[in-house]
Amino acid sequence: MTSADDRSARLQTARSSFNRLMRYVLGAALLMEVALIAYLAVSDALTRTAVIAGSIGVIVSVVLGAGLMALAFFSSNSGVDDDAGRGAGRAPDEE
Repeated sequence: MTSADDRSARLQTARSSFNRLMRYVLGAALLMEVALIAYLAVSDALTRTAVIAGSIGVIVSVVLGAGLMALAFFSSNSGVDDDAGRGAGRAPDEE
């Protein structure tokens, strides 16, 4: 297998892993959204403003936090970090 084939295979694997992680993140965000609405309903604070503010807060927090972590995993798994280390004139394992 050539270097280009290896790089392409790593990139494809990283993309499928990233897509799977993002599906989990969106599922977690939706589950937290349901929990938020249930909590607001139980505590008699279910107003349109509370639902909108809570929804924005939950979705932005979960997607931003987990999305950035998923991008870090994608970068690591795709080999881009290795290429950046080689561009500095040293091997990725050197400190």
